[in-house]
Amino acid sequence: MAGVSRSTIKDFECNRHAIHRATEALLIRAFEEGGVRLIPAQGEGPGVRLSCRYDNAQPNTIN
Repeated sequence: MAGVSRSTIKDFECNRHAIHRATEALLIRAFEEGGVRLIPAQGEGPGVRLSCRYDNAQPNTIN
């Protein structure tokens, strides 16, 4: 969890106010720890990618 209140996120999503930089950093860290990679506007274009996670397992390989 990011440690950010629901009302803060809801207010931001509804354009009631901007979020503070510290709050933004908490949200980004929580997303990244959850396997979400945020892609900046430069290069590939803005968006997200989901990271592949393997818990104690080896990825399948094709020989």
